[in-house]
Amino acid sequence: MSLADRFLRALLALAVLLTTLGEAAPEPASAAGTASGGYWLASADGRVYRLGGAPDFGSPLGSHLNQPVVCMTSTASGGGYWLVARDGGVFAFGDAPFAGSTGSLVLNQPIVGLAAVPPASGSNSDPGSGYWLAAADGGIFAFGGAGFFGSTGSVRLNQPIVGLAATPTGRGYWLVARDGGVFAFGEAPFLGSTGGLRLNQPIVGLAATPTGRGYWLVAADGGVFAFGDAPFLGSAAGRTGTNPAVAIAATGSGAGYWLVARDGGVYAFGDAPFGGSATGATSDAVIGIAPVGRPGGCGGFGQNEATPPDRLAEAARYAAGRTGTAGVAVVDSTTGKVQGNPDSGVVLRTASIVKIVIGMRLFARAHEQHRGLTADEQSDLQQMIRASDNDAASRLWAALGGPAVIDWVRKVTGVRNTAPPADPTSWGFTTTTARDMAVILTALVHARGVTAAHRDALLREMRQVIPSQRWGVADAVHHSNPAVKNGWYPDIDEQVWRVNCTGITDDGPHPNRWIIVVTTRYPVNLGQDYGQETCSGVAARALPPTI
Repeated sequence: MSLADRFLRALLALAVLLTTLGEAAPEPASAAGTASGGYWLASADGRVYRLGGAPDFGSPLGSHLNQPVVCMTSTASGGGYWLVARDGGVFAFGDAPFAGSTGSLVLNQPIVGLAAVPPASGSNSDPGSGYWLAAADGGIFAFGGAGFFGSTGSVRLNQPIVGLAATPTGRGYWLVARDGGVFAFGEAPFLGSTGGLRLNQPIVGLAATPTGRGYWLVAADGGVFAFGDAPFLGSAAGRTGTNPAVAIAATGSGAGYWLVARDGGVYAFGDAPFGGSATGATSDAVIGIAPVGRPGGCGGFGQNEATPPDRLAEAARYAAGRTGTAGVAVVDSTTGKVQGNPDSGVVLRTASIVKIVIGMRLFARAHEQHRGLTADEQSDLQQMIRASDNDAASRLWAALGGPAVIDWVRKVTGVRNTAPPADPTSWGFTTTTARDMAVILTALVHARGVTAAHRDALLREMRQVIPSQRWGVADAVHHSNPAVKNGWYPDIDEQVWRVNCTGITDDGPHPNRWIIVVTTRYPVNLGQDYGQETCSGVAARALPPTI
């Protein structure tokens, strides 16, 4: 090795060492740094964190997101950025042009990646003319000036796609799968993959070198794999702890890269300047990093293989960031095990979700009396469930003995934190917990206390809830028709809104597979929409993205 080579390697080692020292004492996420090479972090709820001098162009935070944000990338000018949600809804800020989205389409698989078309002129003042979205099955959606060069949408993949990166010319792109399999399209060269290796952790992201003749892959444990002319400059393997890496992004020179973890921790290598992190300041899982003026990196959020505990953890984290109380309970009906967050045991008023219990008791009594429902009972049931008609609910509640309805469901299901209202006529003041309500819905799914035919009849009514009342769980479900019933009202005495959501949804060949309950109580000034957003945000994180 020549003396010059040794000198260059020594300089590189020193750069990596200085970077590592910078990571040990990061700047607070609330104070953007002043160093060059700033970057943004994005979290699943749409919040954007500005670090290293990155400017503020806004965010979709506060908008009603049907699905979590999954990716972010900068314009080439650094004067704007795009964010994309799991349903393909695109949000454009600054000089980033909106060129279209898949937000109104029914997707076979959720969106997992976003890449912008590089400026045709090569000038950093041109914000680009379009972008690509990539779905988990490798389907590619091209908008604006983005060309379509192929996809894996019709290919049977061993593992889902988790990342997308464009070539510097915009005439090709790469996709990477969870096992590290790389798929190259257009002029993008195939330079190797980890598809044949046994990985300690799955691949979560991909970044290309500025030449287009190399790329890096990053695994959930922070391990980095370099191919082509991409140099290996270090990794965060063993350093991310319980917060997995979710993305990698490269510097403009190709001599450095950043890794970001789900908690907002940032790891800088090579010539990538450390501009701070969002550790301890995030309101939701961080999903990506976008260096100013450079392609962003994202991935690792909401993948199909995430276990129920993983999904519940994401939902619980999101719920913890909401104002007030947000109880979450989820059941996989194949096991019957109820999982919940700490607030899932908080006793709250049911509002209209108790109408499910009224419906169950109505069918049970008819069975006990060896008869079907009368025309009036059937009409009241339909109006009570589909349109949440309170007069119909009051008639059925009274006819069934009022508080006796709750005594019956306690006996049938064994719930102990569900109680009738102090005023026997006020069925909406029945109290329960998210966990208890999940147990009750599990009993319904397994036809305990009601016959299978009556279960199916009640679920049919819940699947025909009018469109204006299908917010919440239904927002998170795209490939089946969930049975839902929500409850809501402003409690003037306590100055709080109470918005509760329930849902039962199929999962592929498994009917009525997932049961979810969200119960909320929060300051009345936030309005009903805040509770609806909490319900849909929790459901989108707790339920598999492919249902």
